[in-house]
Amino acid sequence: WTKIWLPLQLIKDKPDIFVGLNQSLPLKLPLQTYKSIVIIHDLLFEEYPKMYPGSYRKLHAESKAAARYADTIIVPSKATKKDIEKFYGISEKKIIVIPEGVRAFDYTQGKKGTGSRIKGMTASPYFLFVGALKPQKNIPMLLKAFSNISNSKYPIANLQLLIVGGDVWKDKEIDKTLKKFPEKVQKRIMFLGNVDEITLANLYKNALAFVSPSLSEGFGLTFLEAMSFGVPVIGPKAGAVPEVVGRAGILVDPKNTKEIAQAMENMLDEKVRQSLSTKAIVQAQNFTWMKFARDFLGVIKQG
Repeated sequence: WTKIWLPLQLIKDKPDIFVGLNQSLPLKLPLQTYKSIVIIHDLLFEEYPKMYPGSYRKLHAESKAAARYADTIIVPSKATKKDIEKFYGISEKKIIVIPEGVRAFDYTQGKKGTGSRIKGMTASPYFLFVGALKPQKNIPMLLKAFSNISNSKYPIANLQLLIVGGDVWKDKEIDKTLKKFPEKVQKRIMFLGNVDEITLANLYKNALAFVSPSLSEGFGLTFLEAMSFGVPVIGPKAGAVPEVVGRAGILVDPKNTKEIAQAMENMLDEKVRQSLSTKAIVQAQNFTWMKFARDFLGVIKQG
């Protein structure tokens, strides 16, 4: 479709501008004069190629070609912009940063106190992770940090860690790590899979904190979602997360278990959570899809 039928369709339609939404562009045939804009969300596969064994070659080829031949590249963060310059040698002059926005949840359904209506979940306080269970998300390190909290000087008998997300690209180290924990710790960790939007809103709203020590992020939408509910976040100092979180959360070395665990322990302090909660709401308001659309439209109008 992308390499044969779409180019033929573009000959027929004669567009002024073509926008590639998934960091790839169709083959541009002779005599075609349209301008091309491509969105490149992240280049994590370039930074960690071994974590993409089945898709690296295709991702690399498509993204590199799109970056080279596009008239304009749109990225969601300064971090992704730097990666494009670093890995592909692209001039910063044709790269435009337009931050993404936080989606509008049905807040009327996300009422306080309804987040525990999940089978097997207690009314205990919990930390929350949301995202695909792929290696880049560094979930084994999160599990180890949580295990350290369970044995810390601030024990909470029923403290839980809830993990939401699909397992299509599940990190094989997750199960290996779980098996090393005592049964009492394993029981406090729940994998909920994919959940509907109302359930997700409830889980965000009732969490002690959102924790995602990912190795890197091209942006960090789940951090924004949590922050929009006034939930403090713990994230990596790497990638685009510092741009998104600002001072509204605790940033850690994603490869340091003790540092992640210490941040989680700090979140058990209500004063710390309240302070970061206020900052989180304010910070999240800086990122809207309306602003993204307005800035994107401005790029299109410029041709």
